[in-house]
Amino acid sequence: MKSNRIAVLLLILFLFPSCKREEQKTEFIARVNDSYLYHREFYQMYDSSKHSPSDSVEVINGWIKRELFWQEAERKGLLDIDSNRQKFLNIEKKIAYQLLLDEAIIQTETEIIEDDLSYFYNHHPEFYLLKDDAYLINSVTFTDEESAIKWRYEWINKKWDHIKKVLERVPGVIVEQSRYLKFYEIPGKDMLSALRNMNVGEVSLVIKNSERRFIVFEMMNIFRQGTLPPLENIRDIVMSDLLASRKIIKEKELFEKLTSESKIEIR
Repeated sequence: MKSNRIAVLLLILFLFPSCKREEQKTEFIARVNDSYLYHREFYQMYDSSKHSPSDSVEVINGWIKRELFWQEAERKGLLDIDSNRQKFLNIEKKIAYQLLLDEAIIQTETEIIEDDLSYFYNHHPEFYLLKDDAYLINSVTFTDEESAIKWRYEWINKKWDHIKKVLERVPGVIVEQSRYLKFYEIPGKDMLSALRNMNVGEVSLVIKNSERRFIVFEMMNIFRQGTLPPLENIRDIVMSDLLASRKIIKEKELFEKLTSESKIEIR
């Protein structure tokens, strides 16, 4: 690039991530021409505690799409800082705005305690009343049907803690504990049908999903339409809502502070 500014953009502009580090080429998850997505970058974008297995495919596809667009823009010379100075300046300002807000939110997040979540949850029950049934499950996703069948029988005869302890060490197997699923988040008609016909404590049959993987799950709890699920099961959702609410407040406070410290004139 032609200036230090574009180098800074390359570091922080999350819209166009590029993975061109000198690493072992055999360790990448995906590639687009000479750009590679390595495990480290992937796990920075994907949090298995907050996403379902299908989300990992979306993360990878999203990276591929952004990298394709980045490379095409680079090929057409659209990233030339001199000829597109005003556009890059506007992007920099948007990034600076977002970085300031992110800094405020990070500080806010560290200040949030359990009582804050309980207060927000108890004072806004209308946000969390279920419009359809929701389910709490433990699940294991396998790459082959034979393993899924074998471990389903093992699961029926032994406790979840044993299954989790053994399988979370197995490459390619995805183990998820206390996975909270609302109706619209259920991946596939077969899984939805199984959930609606199961009782608490039951272990499902092996179900093949759209990614040609095989899932087995245990019903931990059922939350019916119109009820309020316990905070412990929707803690991440409540945290997200609380942070969004505080972000609006922080943005307003920051704007008022900067306005009071600055000379602003509109003609």
